[in-house]
Amino acid sequence: MNPTSKLTTLVATAMLGITAGLIAQTTPAPQPNICNRACWVARNGTCTSTVTLTRAIIHHTAAASEWNTTSLSDSKARLRSAQNYDMDTQGHCDMKYHFRIDKLGNIFEGRKNSISGFPKGAHAGCGNTGTFGFTFMGYFHTPYNHTPPTAMQNAMYDLLAWKMPSGWSPYGGRTSYSGSLNGTAAPLDTHSWVGATGCSGTSCPGSVLINNYITGDFFGGPMRTAVAQRRSSSVNDASFVSKSHPTSVVAGSTFSASITMKNNGTKKWHDITDHKLGSQNPQDNTRWGLSRIAVAGTVDLNQNHTFTFTCTAPTTPASYAFDWQMLEEGVQWFGGTAVATISVTAPPSAVIVDNNTSGFSASSSWIAATSSSDKYGADYRYRSTQAVSDNATWTGNLPSSKTWNVSAWWPQGANRSTTAAYHVVHSGGTTVVTVNQQANGGKWNSLGSWAMGSGNNQVRLSCWTTTGFIVVADAIRWQ
Repeated sequence: MNPTSKLTTLVATAMLGITAGLIAQTTPAPQPNICNRACWVARNGTCTSTVTLTRAIIHHTAAASEWNTTSLSDSKARLRSAQNYDMDTQGHCDMKYHFRIDKLGNIFEGRKNSISGFPKGAHAGCGNTGTFGFTFMGYFHTPYNHTPPTAMQNAMYDLLAWKMPSGWSPYGGRTSYSGSLNGTAAPLDTHSWVGATGCSGTSCPGSVLINNYITGDFFGGPMRTAVAQRRSSSVNDASFVSKSHPTSVVAGSTFSASITMKNNGTKKWHDITDHKLGSQNPQDNTRWGLSRIAVAGTVDLNQNHTFTFTCTAPTTPASYAFDWQMLEEGVQWFGGTAVATISVTAPPSAVIVDNNTSGFSASSSWIAATSSSDKYGADYRYRSTQAVSDNATWTGNLPSSKTWNVSAWWPQGANRSTTAAYHVVHSGGTTVVTVNQQANGGKWNSLGSWAMGSGNNQVRLSCWTTTGFIVVADAIRWQ
């Protein structure tokens, strides 16, 4: 798939309503060490509302005293004081923020269930829907202009990289968001842009953090880059689970096969993202009649998916590789390979007459051609349909008297007759079998089974049918 086609696919994905959570762009990092509410002896909150998390809002506490913490126990006491203020003075159901980080790099769970769930906070005025509040403990603008130490920075980056859900990326510009003072918000944004209580203005999280760490670069800057580096890109991977197919087949015959692969990556497989099973050894070969089998629907992470498909065996007897691997069209081949060998044998007691062998006869009106790739052997003959008696004839010298199955091979095409008439001569007379040569080309198609004596037996293809098409004479098999 070329880049333009890939873009078309992504647009189609959006139109179909597939969310970023379904086709993940990033995968969360491991959870950092967090002092949970039991750790700092929090009061029980009474909040019940939850959110679908899509945006991270960065805050500071604007409390110079919190910057002066000297230890983990000191910071715990400051959290208990902050919770009392939020609940008893401001009347909230719990602490306003979801997480707080002190200058020592300690991370604290703020609002109840912020580690395990997605409670709605009270951190951003009108902008609490779909957001979490991540807060630096300190005062990061005038008159104090605190500068976050490396431990504090890393703790924030680790926290953001872990808590934000699969599919979220720190990169991205501001898009429409009704809860914002300015009507928009980025995936990672500031309290000052979203707005404070009543959607009023605020300078939080302070010019030091905004100018030097968050910055106005929505596709870069120290904070966004550090968070992105901690989150792994979605990865295609697969392992082979099982397969089911015959180990030996007759040349030119069709058979069913199934291969089960497991999604071991961090990216879901979708039909719309062109995840497929593809042939290998060599890559993209069509020896079994096809080279790709598309995923049906969506395959979740760690889920098995079974591909079931119909194959057509090569016409030349030999042992052939039957190897298959996963791919995403236009992106990559990936994962383990299902490896097998299938023996292709000659049809038992088969007599095959091709159009270029001594058992075939036709007038000069039947023209030799080679352009169709699904032909049997080196070439085939064709003739325009016409209300005249001008048959192509195959004569097979059968070794014994018995019931013989008769099959025809033709290369298909849109200009072929849909009522091509094969006249099969047998012990009971002649049977006319009409076939559609616009379909089922490149394989043996059974015309039927009849009792036939040993020696020469014939099949004739008539051109006397609906005009405006051609009929194709390629090969006949008695088996």
